Amino acid sequence: MEVRAALQRRPAFKKVRLLHAPVEYYSPEAPPYASWAMPEKVVMRKTAEYARQVEYRLAFGHAGAFLLNNVRTQITATPGTVLASLEGHPQHLLKIGSLKKVCIVHYV
Repeated sequence: MEVRAALQRRPAFKKVRLLHAPVEYYSPEAPPYASWAMPEKVVMRKTAEYARQVEYRLAFGHAGAFLLNNVRTQITATPGTVLASLEGHPQHLLKIGSLKKVCIVHYV
């Protein structure tokens, strides 16, 4: 896989955990069960309003990013308030080349 090979070329990412799976779409009104405590589950979920995207997602994490309970939780009294932020999370550019051999873009 091109993504795994690109990660192997970066010394800091040789031992990262690569996740890949179809995105799971959920209703915000549904009970969260235990998925809120599992970062590897959180990163592969989106609310049902995006279900038309039928997304397949690739994600990698290092330095314990996907450890159980490695999450920050907050309770809000306002339903629908979005508290998630990427602030403080480093961004990484991963050059993987063309994905034409493994991807099909569907236009709706």
